[in-house]
Amino acid sequence: MTSGGHVVAGGQPSDNSEGRSANDKLRELYWQSTEAKKLFGFMNDDDVDVVEALNERICLLQKVNETEHGYKLVIPMTEDSSCLSTHNIFTIRNKSLFLTRAYQIALEEMKVGVQWSRDCCQPAVDELNNLGIKTTESARTVGRWNQAFRTHDKFPHPNTWVRNGKKPKPPISDLFPHLEAWISEYILNHLDFLTVEMLRSELATVMIPKLVEN
Repeated sequence: MTSGGHVVAGGQPSDNSEGRSANDKLRELYWQSTEAKKLFGFMNDDDVDVVEALNERICLLQKVNETEHGYKLVIPMTEDSSCLSTHNIFTIRNKSLFLTRAYQIALEEMKVGVQWSRDCCQPAVDELNNLGIKTTESARTVGRWNQAFRTHDKFPHPNTWVRNGKKPKPPISDLFPHLEAWISEYILNHLDFLTVEMLRSELATVMIPKLVEN
């Protein structure tokens, strides 16, 4: 039986078109909502198209892994930004992958009634974990990364000194080149009965005062 629609089992007309229309309306309602602007960090722009802006953010995050120095696009760059370890860079790249995938899923799935953490972040985590990328196994963590990233399209600088606007202090061995040798000698001479408290006391009362005097 047909009735202006497709023939379906039982001779009833298909309501797929009506279902798609309802989904489209729910999707449109969501992406035009204040909730969407707040979640993805676009509250400061009344005229923003959240879908378009989020697509632009995805393009930015994809560039992080396209080139050797792509990670620099998503952290505050300062004169001290060379203070990044290989682990820092590795983490920035992987955070970008998780957010990229979560945003892509959001554009596909988010509508009224869909949850960001459960329905977007968790599938992104599952997909990347299955590929061996396990910087996080938590949807909540991806949500926190979004919160950190969304305001300025930047992750907080991973180096604590740079993030707090302070110059990193040199290692104590740079200030006192002989200290490492003294510590090693003290440990070797007291191996049989050495405790952490003994070494701490020796440092505080003997070695460091002697270095300061010199």
